[in-house]
Amino acid sequence: MTFERAMVILFTKVAQTVIAERFTHTFFDNDGNRVRKVFAYLFSVFIAIFVNLFFHKPIFNFLSIFLGLSAIALSYNGTIKRKCIFVFYILAVSCLIDLVVSAFLIKPFGYDGYSAFVSIFALLLLHAAQLITERFFGNNLGIELNNRYWLFIIASLLVCIISSIVIFMDKTVSSFSLSLVCGAFLLVNIIISYLMDDLVKSSQKALENQALRDQVSSYEREIMLQNENMEALRSFRHDMKRHFAEISVLASTGEIGQIKNYVSAMENNLVESR
Repeated sequence: MTFERAMVILFTKVAQTVIAERFTHTFFDNDGNRVRKVFAYLFSVFIAIFVNLFFHKPIFNFLSIFLGLSAIALSYNGTIKRKCIFVFYILAVSCLIDLVVSAFLIKPFGYDGYSAFVSIFALLLLHAAQLITERFFGNNLGIELNNRYWLFIIASLLVCIISSIVIFMDKTVSSFSLSLVCGAFLLVNIIISYLMDDLVKSSQKALENQALRDQVSSYEREIMLQNENMEALRSFRHDMKRHFAEISVLASTGEIGQIKNYVSAMENNLVESR
């Protein structure tokens, strides 16, 4: 076991667990016990590294991935059905990616000694599958802002995938250098994905705050209008009290003609005030 292989195993298993965490955004709500989640992710990384260091059969590697994903799924709140779908969906996508890489990249070119690159490149494709899954099955399908960021991430990831294939086909590049470049591509794209998530969340919060400010302004205008109406009503009541008092005085003196003239003047004032 060389130091180079140990570092490759550590990097790939940590990256695999990080991508699995991103899959949880689609299958589960962001709830559950935080401590339980931390232990689940640590267990997933530990068992995957342990199996790859001391056991070299594919079946043990498959079982370690299955146990790690099961631990992650159990740390989230949700139905057993959804947890099973989460585990078997990632396993199915991973197996399909391994078959595609083996059939269309390794066998046609007959490259030996590139197992580290193949593992990292498969994770790069798994990350692309995660982004596609989140795009079509996530909870923010109708948000135009999120769609624009998603297209940017996919474009960046496609450039990295194509670049990795082109470099892989160059026989002058060593396996270690190729693995290093592909690992850098994977790391950068994962970081970009998390940064974009934070940017989308902050943009959504800004839009929500702006909507709240607009709503508060609307309420303030409505309250001002109601206050103006109340003030006009108070003024009208005061005027009516004064008119009734004046009519009462005229009625007490028996000046019917004056009352008619006063009422007529009131009608004219009302007509002019419309």
